[in-house]
Amino acid sequence: NTGYNNLELDLATGKRGGRKGLIAPLLRCLTQAEDSLVVNNNAASLFLLLQEVAKGREVIVSRGEQIQIGGGFRIPDILALSGAKLVEVGTTNITTARDYLDAITDQTALVLMVHRSNFAIRGFTESADIGELARALPEQVVLAVDQGSGLTTEEFAPDETSVRQYIKAGVDLVCYSGDKLLGGPQSGIISGRADLIKRLEKHPMMRTFRSSRIIHSLLERLLIYKLNKSPIGEGIAQQVLSNPAAMQARASQLMAALPGCFVPVPAQLVVGGGTLPDEFYPAPALECTDPRPAQQLLDALRELPVPVIATVRQQKVLLNMATLLQAEMELLIAQLKELLLPAPFNATNATEEP
Repeated sequence: NTGYNNLELDLATGKRGGRKGLIAPLLRCLTQAEDSLVVNNNAASLFLLLQEVAKGREVIVSRGEQIQIGGGFRIPDILALSGAKLVEVGTTNITTARDYLDAITDQTALVLMVHRSNFAIRGFTESADIGELARALPEQVVLAVDQGSGLTTEEFAPDETSVRQYIKAGVDLVCYSGDKLLGGPQSGIISGRADLIKRLEKHPMMRTFRSSRIIHSLLERLLIYKLNKSPIGEGIAQQVLSNPAAMQARASQLMAALPGCFVPVPAQLVVGGGTLPDEFYPAPALECTDPRPAQQLLDALRELPVPVIATVRQQKVLLNMATLLQAEMELLIAQLKELLLPAPFNATNATEEP
């Protein structure tokens, strides 16, 4: 129970105020965007943007960025549903700034660049320079990026372009997730030009997609911690990857508590809910020595009072130490003892020989 909050109430005047509260100024400090708004998730961000800016007009998208993410969300489909017309440019592996510019007509509303959130293209590739494209586009054509991951100040993905870098390069609107790398509650955020954000906020669909007061409160709190450089403001991935010693300590604690049940093995970690598909980080793991078939043991772990989700590699069950929280260790050890250690011999239940 956290009591009331002043959602849509201006405390200075006592009259109805805006819904965003501190979100916009906090995100301005974090991303340098003029304004921002928050919706349910990043799919809603993109749909709202397309509906307002490009309905009935053309949207230029590279052939190499017409992606599908989990749940069947496809870029061509979402464009069609929004009422925008897809104009394809470039090839799967190469799309240049000139490809975009040559496709512009008097019906072009938007150039959309999409993060390849769950796959990577390597080898003979080329992508348009964002800054070059932003400077060359006609004033009436909006440049938008579906950045996806929500990378802002996180340090573990140097090859990933942050929201601030896109804004600095001249992108008009950037869509991204508030949960994945940013580390907040599930939400979608659009940051960019103030005039465009105001248009999006007035769109009839905005009320359908807007997030709740709880999401706003949690996101505000996270952003304040993040701007104050507090560890509490770090997403789970940043917390884990910046402290490899803690992962190793958890492995040692588990092996000491359950002798003979585990063997340490090297493993890898992928972060961001698929948003960094080509980035792998070292993380210690424990291989279970239990003789039961891997699938049987996997099912047994998942059926514990508090389910334990493991993985299988070469028919061996692995527990990745990067996914554990220190506060969970006591409960985890107690459950694993019940499952993996033999029950102590109870003389009172033994059958006596005649």
